Amino acid sequence: MSSAICGGVISYTMHKKNIKKFGGYSDTMSYILPDKHYKRLIDYKKQGREKEADKIFNKYAISQI
Repeated sequence: MSSAICGGVISYTMHKKNIKKFGGYSDTMSYILPDKHYKRLIDYKKQGREKEADKIFNKYAISQI
């Protein structure tokens, strides 16, 4: 399990687990992506496909603040 620091991206499932474990202010300054889009974003980043990753982030990422 991981967490995000300022400007990081985490999946919705990770965010919910962090809230249960650490409280409502966990991951406050991170972006949340639905699980299926988070997985695709990570896959694109690993493949070096930045353009596709940016499209997913811009369309689906939700800011906590």
